[in-house]
Amino acid sequence: SFRQASNKQHKLFYKINPNYKVMDISTDNVCIAACQTCDKHSSSLYAKIVGEKKLISNQGIKVVDQYLDENVLRLDLSGGEPLYSKSYIRILDTMPDTVRWFKINTNGSHYRDFTPQLEKGKIIELMLSFDGVGKTFEYLRWPLKWDQVTANFDKWLEVRDKYPTRLKLSINYVVSALNIATIDEIRDWTAEKNVALTYQLLNRVDVLDIRYRNRLTERAINVKYDFPIAWDKNNDEELGKWLEYNDKIRNIKYTDYLF
Repeated sequence: SFRQASNKQHKLFYKINPNYKVMDISTDNVCIAACQTCDKHSSSLYAKIVGEKKLISNQGIKVVDQYLDENVLRLDLSGGEPLYSKSYIRILDTMPDTVRWFKINTNGSHYRDFTPQLEKGKIIELMLSFDGVGKTFEYLRWPLKWDQVTANFDKWLEVRDKYPTRLKLSINYVVSALNIATIDEIRDWTAEKNVALTYQLLNRVDVLDIRYRNRLTERAINVKYDFPIAWDKNNDEELGKWLEYNDKIRNIKYTDYLF
């Protein structure tokens, strides 16, 4: 369980340094993707296409400068996009040698070679946000291209083969009405790549909740999943309006990707 894993980590960290710190950092929203389930606070591109202020800074970099010291054993980075934002790259390039573990959530759009850190004995957890395979991915993670992110992923696989106990790769799949019908594709893909797959049930865009019956979830009635699908009211009208708006601001059509 999460609690047991946290307790185990605490004992390990405390043994190394009784004054240890774990930092979970989000410095800005700089990102080249405008994912369907994202918002302006997490993506500068999303902010741009909806006509909002592009860059949102949360002063996180000042906190990093103040508290990232020799007592920090673990560093967790989320975005924006940590492998694209200059703020995050600066953190990765200047972190103290005492940082032994770090976890990075990434959309896979930018490759970084972690070999120098791995050779120093660092343990890196790289969690990639892949909400589908092929066209499904390209719709949900617009305007990223599946071929590009998988090319980057394959490079990380090669590095993992060299450092199997230090580089840990996993895929996080946010389940929604947009991708529940094709969930078996990501299961097959991760099995082929021999990487862990975790699911996260979307909860911040209610119209896309898989409990509603609509043109998308009805295609997934027989999909094997831990939660019931399409059991609640029909929200096809609301979904249609959501799809129309989100396709319009991106100048795309969901039918070119999801059917």
